[in-house]
Order: sequence, then C-alpha cells, then structure tokens
Amino acid sequence: MCLVPTSLAGLLSLLGPCFTQPTFQTFSTLLVGFVGRIGECTVTGVLQAAGLAGEWHHSRAHDFFARARWDPDALGLALLDFLVSVFAGAGTPIRLAVDDTLFGRCGKRVWGAHYLHDGAQPEGSGRRTRWGNCWVVVVLVVELPCLGGRPVALPILFRLFRPKDDADRDRRSQPELARLLVDMVIERFADRVVELVMDGAYATRAWRGLPDRVTVTTRMRSNAAVFALAPPRTRQARPPGAEGRAHGQPRPTRRDGGVRAGHDHRPRRAHPRRARLADPLPVVRALPQPGRSWSC
Repeated sequence: MCLVPTSLAGLLSLLGPCFTQPTFQTFSTLLVGFVGRIGECTVTGVLQAAGLAGEWHHSRAHDFFARARWDPDALGLALLDFLVSVFAGAGTPIRLAVDDTLFGRCGKRVWGAHYLHDGAQPEGSGRRTRWGNCWVVVVLVVELPCLGGRPVALPILFRLFRPKDDADRDRRSQPELARLLVDMVIERFADRVVELVMDGAYATRAWRGLPDRVTVTTRMRSNAAVFALAPPRTRQARPPGAEGRAHGQPRPTRRDGGVRAGHDHRPRRAHPRRARLADPLPVVRALPQPGRSWSC
C-alpha cells in the first residue's frame, strides 16, 4: 500500500468529503504517483511511480475515472475554497482567467476528439492543427510571495468541448461552457468581487447579464467600433388639459427633435461614436473597477 506523506495527507483531507472512503484512497494514491512520475503521466505510469504496479490491478485506477462516483465540479469548488482562503483574503477580488487547451490524443475512436488549432505549436512549424480533446478551463490567478509576486494560474474547473459534427444538438460553444463554470464561482462567492480575464475569442454574447460585481477584461477586434453609453430614458408628463389622439388620427411627428408628451425619449444621437480601435489608445495597466466593462 502506498503511504501518503503527512504534509500532503493533511491537505488532501480537505477534499475527502468529495469522495467515498475507497475512492478517496485511490485518489490519494494516484495523486502521489502523479507527483512522483517522471515522464508522461498515464494511468499505468502513475501506478508505477506509486510502487503499485504489481500490487494493484490497473482496472482499479482506470475505474476511478470511468465508473467511480465523484463529481469534478464539487472537487474543483472545494479546492477553490481552500485557495481563496489562503491567497485571496477578505476584501481582495477573486481573479479568474478563461481559456481552452488541446490535449493531444491518438486513435480515431477517442470520444470527443477532433482536429483543432494548437496554439502551443511554434510558428513556422508547418500545420498547426492537432488531433485531441479540447478542454475549456477556468483558473484562479494568484500571486505567490515565494516567486516575488509573480502571478500563477491554478486550474479549478474544466469542461470538455465537443466537436461540431457531434450528434447532440444541445452542444455548447466554448464561451457558453466558460460561462457555465464562471457562474458556479459567482454563486459560490456571492459577496465577493470577481475579476475575469479572457482573450478575444471568448468575447461573445454568452457573458450578458453578469452581476455588477463582476468585471470582464478582454481584447477587442481591431475593426470594432466603440460607442458611449446611452443616456437614461426620460419621460415627459402630459400637460394639464391635453387631449389624447383620436382613433384613426395619424401619430404626430416632430422634425425638430422635440419630445412628444407622454412618450419615452432619447436624444437623436444617443450613442456618440468614439475613435476606432486602430487609432492610438491609452494603455490599460490596471483592472477596471467593479461593474461590467470591456477593456482592451
């Protein structure tokens, strides 16, 4: 039986409620083998690193990922609770980043695999597509004092992005999967400010309706137009003694830009257009204040 170091066992005890007792023992053993493995961290390789290649049957480790009853979302949120309590104290915003990563696979019978652009491949290396699984990952961005305040991304939640030719019509896009994961964090920390960072590929309508305490920072397209916020609606009261429009009478119009009594009104130029993004703009060096915003 693999022995878990005392320091690591104390940390893993925080994640114990996410598993049954036999499953937790398998999880702890696989984690020890994962840390001690040199090379590819396959399931059989992790068993070898844990010293259980001749004692455990490999199906016990494979069944942990295929048939064991545990929820990856519950495990990620439990881990997030610990990380926030250590690296993001009270009054400190929770900084999240969203992106997708390609896990290369081989074989045409791998479920959910397809050809996808691999950004990890260097430019000039030829074809930059790869066969594998695409995972949408939400990470917690923290600053480690031991590294001089350098920001480090710690993965907490993930979802598998399924190919376009999948038979399931309810397949979610990558931004929609990211929104599903971020909503879990927002609901988990209902009284905390959340700062969300993503690249331009995720700047879609999937992020509409976020709470005011959540800010979104992303990169806009170079040809995008920026407009000022619309002024609030105003409603002018009907003058005393004014009669309404009779049935069949045409609606009165005002060509001078005036306001009809009893109707909502916004100025004709409600959204003045700003400079193009291609023009020189001031560099944003700090994250925006709480409230929905889009920065470049």
